[in-house]
Amino acid sequence: MAISAVRDAYKTEKKILLDVKLDSPQLIFVKSSLSPEALVLDLGNLIVKNKLEGVPTSTSRTAVLDGMDVMLEGLCVSRCAKVLLLCRRLYSIAHDFMEFIYSGQGYNGQ
Repeated sequence: MAISAVRDAYKTEKKILLDVKLDSPQLIFVKSSLSPEALVLDLGNLIVKNKLEGVPTSTSRTAVLDGMDVMLEGLCVSRCAKVLLLCRRLYSIAHDFMEFIYSGQGYNGQ
């Protein structure tokens, strides 16, 4: 039973070729949901490419190897003490939502 499930999964699996370039993606890790402190990662240029290669095996099947290259150019890590102050509206919504979660009252989110 397990062997047939593996064979079926192998037959139906999808293979995807990637060629992605993102300019200046940023990840922001906030200290807590109500804290204005955060760690900011500016990934500069993020490039992801892969290649699929068929490799013969000892059986009659061919194994597919997926080789992936991930390149980061211009990575910058910084600490920001006022990251949420730049997005006051977002902070206000998050704060209201957290009050709603903890108090059990209705959320009026405008």
